[in-house]
Amino acid sequence: MSQPPSTPTPRPPPARLKKVALRLLALAAVVCVLYLFRAPLLRVVGGVLVVDETAQPGDVVLLLGADRGYDLAAERYRDGSAPRVLILEGPPGRLVRLGVLDTAGAMAHKALPPRGVTKGGFTVIACPGSGDWNRARGLRGWLEENPDARVAVLCERLNSRRVRRIFRTVLGDELAGRVRWCAVPNREWDETNWWQHKAGVFACVNGYLGLAHVCVYGENPTESQAWNPDQYGQTLPRPQ
Repeated sequence: MSQPPSTPTPRPPPARLKKVALRLLALAAVVCVLYLFRAPLLRVVGGVLVVDETAQPGDVVLLLGADRGYDLAAERYRDGSAPRVLILEGPPGRLVRLGVLDTAGAMAHKALPPRGVTKGGFTVIACPGSGDWNRARGLRGWLEENPDARVAVLCERLNSRRVRRIFRTVLGDELAGRVRWCAVPNREWDETNWWQHKAGVFACVNGYLGLAHVCVYGENPTESQAWNPDQYGQTLPRPQ
């Protein structure tokens, strides 16, 4: 009597397949952890960009692009904690020369007096060029002329670490020690919820890109060069 054919014994999966499966499981676990703890992790990502120090009574307020900056500066001036408001103004850009935009000084003259800051209560500082590096040079000149002054800078929250690095590089340790950085949150978002707003995502990404550029390359030599239409026209090829 013939024997029935024996069923082949299944062989264990190759070791390579086991490694792939383990890696996929580990990746899935990491993805799950990142998803479950995404809010705390994203808050840490935003918080890295923030430098926030407490302003002290007697600090001069410097406006540097903060949301509601005029309101906050005027509030400190009215309650007597800030004796003066500083405005940094570079050379007029193309839109200013065309009359589309006001200079920083002109905007301050329109915005601050209605908020209770007298015309003698704010100072417009001329900077040698555009961009944050030249704004830092403008502040350095003012600090050197006012050796007893301390400055509280009102700046964008997710941009505060980048601009502080620029200003500390230009000012040096001694002058930078007289400057405090007050990072002002946007009315809709800050480092705790930036990923929930399109503008907040843009600000965070731009903050990291800008900080990385400053850390790696330092000052961009073309940053302070204003666009000159006459010079640009001279670079264009002439018709033959």
